[in-house]
Amino acid sequence: MLTFIIRRLLISIPILIGITLVSFFIIHLAPGSPYPGLEMNPKVSPEVRELMKKAYHFDEPLPKRYYMIMRDMLTGELRSFKDDQPVLQKIGNRLPATLALNAVALIFTVAGAVPLGIYAARYRGTWRDQAVTVISFMGIALPGFWIAYMLLLVVVGQMHVPVLGMTTYGMLVPNSGVGLADRIWHLFLPSLILSLGGIAAESRYMRGSMTDTLIQDYVRTARAKGLPEEQVVYKHALRNALLPMITILGLMLPGLLGGAVIIETIFAYPGIGRMAYDSVLSRDYPTIMTLNTITAALVLTGNLIADVLYAVVDPRIRFE
Repeated sequence: MLTFIIRRLLISIPILIGITLVSFFIIHLAPGSPYPGLEMNPKVSPEVRELMKKAYHFDEPLPKRYYMIMRDMLTGELRSFKDDQPVLQKIGNRLPATLALNAVALIFTVAGAVPLGIYAARYRGTWRDQAVTVISFMGIALPGFWIAYMLLLVVVGQMHVPVLGMTTYGMLVPNSGVGLADRIWHLFLPSLILSLGGIAAESRYMRGSMTDTLIQDYVRTARAKGLPEEQVVYKHALRNALLPMITILGLMLPGLLGGAVIIETIFAYPGIGRMAYDSVLSRDYPTIMTLNTITAALVLTGNLIADVLYAVVDPRIRFE
């Protein structure tokens, strides 16, 4: 197992470098200047403009500029165009909020998709299975941003309940249960919206996997022994049916992080998703580059964890 993890980590390094290269060249191929206000302002002297370009390595050729930006990123010296603050410090202040949002969304996804998939598989071909199918297809078809806006119209517009931001203004009291409950409430709704698409899609995968497992010979043998149906399903069939789900959950991480950009913007949630949106609008190249690198590293880590969980769920699997 240790050899497998080390090998995967070594493989992930060139993949991560390749992602940073693609991100770097795509960002710099975009038309326009990262600081148009500075270049268009007649009061700014050419000397100041040159100093600005030199500070952010825009006076260097692209290969050397890539090296210097990555060097500054790793050493924490890379600064934002927008406010001249260290990029890693800015992201570090917001990363816990996004990790909490995605962690809760992932918990909601598993807690919703697995029972729905098992329920549909146990009653496959009946009206119950069809009802779950209709609900799942609706969850896949309806955009998350539309559901979020409809929810805001009801919760904020009609019920006048505050849900925007991380806390309600005036409610954050140190060492207070009220402040903690308010934070949980503000985390609950965006993470629930973020997980709806995953619940709908993963429940279909879970249904298919569980349906295939329930017709296996060892499951029939367990039933022939007279074991209760719950024991057959949850002890014998579920463990093997979860294997495909682990791979799908590992592939879900990019979708969750990408969806966080939209959900955090709608709910004014102060995470890295909203920071990415603001950075794109302001052409903050250093922040965009750093966010892409961190997101890629998180996705690669998620895929590695999914592979390791294979051996946890099914001890017969061994990584040589």
